[in-house]
Amino acid sequence: MPQNIFGTDGVRGVANADLSCDLAFRLGRAATKFLGPDICIGRDTRLSGTMLESALTAGIMAEGGRPHCCGVIPTPAVALLTVQNELDGGIVISASHNPPEFNGIKFFSRKGMKLPDAVEEEISAWVMSEEAMAADTLPTGAGVGHIIKMKDARKAYVDHAISTLDGLKLDGLVVAVDCGHGASCQTTPAALQRLGATVHAINTDYCGTDINVECGSTHLEPLRELVLRTHADIGLAHDGDADRGFRGFNKDFRIVAQLQAVFLIERAAENRGKDAQQPGAHRGHAGRHGRRIGRRHALQRGVPLHGIENRGQGDRLQRVRAGSAQWQDLGLGRA
Repeated sequence: MPQNIFGTDGVRGVANADLSCDLAFRLGRAATKFLGPDICIGRDTRLSGTMLESALTAGIMAEGGRPHCCGVIPTPAVALLTVQNELDGGIVISASHNPPEFNGIKFFSRKGMKLPDAVEEEISAWVMSEEAMAADTLPTGAGVGHIIKMKDARKAYVDHAISTLDGLKLDGLVVAVDCGHGASCQTTPAALQRLGATVHAINTDYCGTDINVECGSTHLEPLRELVLRTHADIGLAHDGDADRGFRGFNKDFRIVAQLQAVFLIERAAENRGKDAQQPGAHRGHAGRHGRRIGRRHALQRGVPLHGIENRGQGDRLQRVRAGSAQWQDLGLGRA
């Protein structure tokens, strides 16, 4: 049986070596064949991202597909925009928290969900087959696909994220953010500012070779220094693609992860209200409102809180289990 090229979080390796343009091209063809013609594509800030994006989109178009390109954008945004725009699937080009020379390619279904192992194995077998190596069955002329540039993709993602918070305001809250020279550079600071927080952000620029280098969620010292320097209520750090590698500090410099940071934000907002001695003011309301929203989202996503057990399996949804998920259940392009 052919080896499955998909790991725990997509196909990863050193770009232009383990993860070659030829492999990316075949994965692009596979996306069109297995998911459908319209594929949302986003990437992080790695130098190899545009190279792999070119190969991947070429593969999609070679099979007659239409890649909808978002540019640099967090991984969750690709899942969201795939669903919002009713596309057939999504692909993220990123290696998350890994060093800059690495990169990766991972697929989402049209429902914005990761593919189960059985489906990845089927795609992997085709990618490594003689059929995928050959080019004699590809369409020509009008059958070739074309690129569609997705306009305002980052804004759509930030708008949606804010809309889920039911009017939560962070006025008076001081937040320190380390974007890690990664995909969150133009989304997290913007979202927090629109919610009313005072934001101090570092590592919001990028050159392609600095992502995750002594910064972000795997190197928290720069964030700690920023919290001290700015007297921030909370410090937040992202990994390269700004998905589940979200970590933070509270004011006592205890490290927390992912949605637990929501509770730090709301508690800090509530404390601001108390310090200002404004009972019933919007700052205290932000805390109570944030706590309710945060708990709801935590329960939905399996974040451990106050004795609630985390029954999740990595960052896959519980219903996506090897051997139990069907193509139609996941919104894939095959029956």
